[in-house]
Amino acid sequence: MVNGNLLEDALPPGHDAMILAHILHGFNEAQNQAILQQASDAAPSGGRLLIVDFFLDPTRTSPLMATLMSGEFLIQTTGRSYSAAEVREWLEHCGWRFIEHRPLAGPVSLVVAEK
Repeated sequence: MVNGNLLEDALPPGHDAMILAHILHGFNEAQNQAILQQASDAAPSGGRLLIVDFFLDPTRTSPLMATLMSGEFLIQTTGRSYSAAEVREWLEHCGWRFIEHRPLAGPVSLVVAEK
């Protein structure tokens, strides 16, 4: 484990995989792009990024629980629930290659990207 500030400190390099679980919904779009860029800067070629969150469909109206949670995030943080398409765009802008978006148990899903 490495202590630090996700918005200010560089991520430690050299890991084959990184997991961002329930992180993106807490931050705004610019902050999320900065986080994804930091992850890209730290990732080796072929490294994987696994992102678990309350991802919305392209209309941002479902799944229902992710939509409801988005309202909560807006009240409690500077973020909201984002669509997998939005995250894909950020990833590609930061040097990641989008691999897949797949549902998980419950209201969350997984986005996988590769450097």
